[in-house]
Amino acid sequence: MAITVPSGMAISSATTELVTVPDVKNQPEQTALNTLSTDGFTIGIRTDAFDPIVPLGAVVSTDPRAGLEVASGTEVSYVVSKGPEPSPSPSPSPS
Repeated sequence: MAITVPSGMAISSATTELVTVPDVKNQPEQTALNTLSTDGFTIGIRTDAFDPIVPLGAVVSTDPRAGLEVASGTEVSYVVSKGPEPSPSPSPSPS
């Protein structure tokens, strides 16, 4: 199949390299950021959330999630654990 292109028009055969989002869950934040950066991702927005399992300061999840194939340079946002949610203190009872 032949394609006719107007004179002076540039043709690019560049393709976007796909990379897999690494699993950085449970890693300390700085370790996770180093991994994402080294793998060619742009660091996105950090969010904090309570998590009963993931230790304080470790990554809970990423968006896009681990295992997805995305274009190199894709922004990856992430959630950092604030540890387990504290239990509310009981109100003092009247004496």
